[in-house]
Amino acid sequence: MKKITGILAILALVTTAAQASLNLGLSVLFDNNDLGSDVGIAIPKFGWQFTDNMTLNHTLEGELAFLAMDGDKGGADYDGRAIPLMLNYRMDWTPNDVFGLYAGLGAGFSFNDMDKTSGTTASDDGVDFAYQIQLGTALTFAEQYRFNLGYRYLNTGDILMVDGDHNIIDLGFHYEF
Repeated sequence: MKKITGILAILALVTTAAQASLNLGLSVLFDNNDLGSDVGIAIPKFGWQFTDNMTLNHTLEGELAFLAMDGDKGGADYDGRAIPLMLNYRMDWTPNDVFGLYAGLGAGFSFNDMDKTSGTTASDDGVDFAYQIQLGTALTFAEQYRFNLGYRYLNTGDILMVDGDHNIIDLGFHYEF
């Protein structure tokens, strides 16, 4: 624990000196996918904002998400999960101190697992290429706290005849060091 605290302290010092910042975030994901609607979570999100501009900033962000997928398709019941590990680029436009807009792109890998639980049972798992597009709004409080509400299209790859398209409403929080 002391090593992690020390590393974070060094990163905070370096980012301050480099006119950049480190941020930590989490999101609750309301996912509508091929099998219906589910709730997921994206935690942790670690970001490196490499510009410190008053209105336009650019951030690289690593993210690990957990998405459940269960429901009925074609008369068969499915139960599965997707765990995408993503590297995202996000552009934040903040015309004033409180309100902002963001857009982003991401690519990575999704660790998928799916079980067909009715009729002829089947099971499959694998690692697939994943990508996403993000758009949304952000509200900033006390310069370091940001809440966001946005939309994501995420593709985690198809598995067992289940489409890997996810339409996600993202409710998130970021803390900037």
